[in-house]
Amino acid sequence: MREALGELRGARAELASEPATWEDRGASRLRRALELLDEARGQGTAESVLDEIFSKFCVGK
Repeated sequence: MREALGELRGARAELASEPATWEDRGASRLRRALELLDEARGQGTAESVLDEIFSKFCVGK
């Protein structure tokens, strides 16, 4: 859980430091945090959660 929290904090720091270009690094950190949380719960990665988050952004355009 601590590692997942570290990844979430890292994603937040990426957004704060580079708001226009954080998507790749931030998404990577969010994906890793989700994987760690799912492992802790004994479930697979929730890719649909990331799809929902990034469907609201114009990533890479």
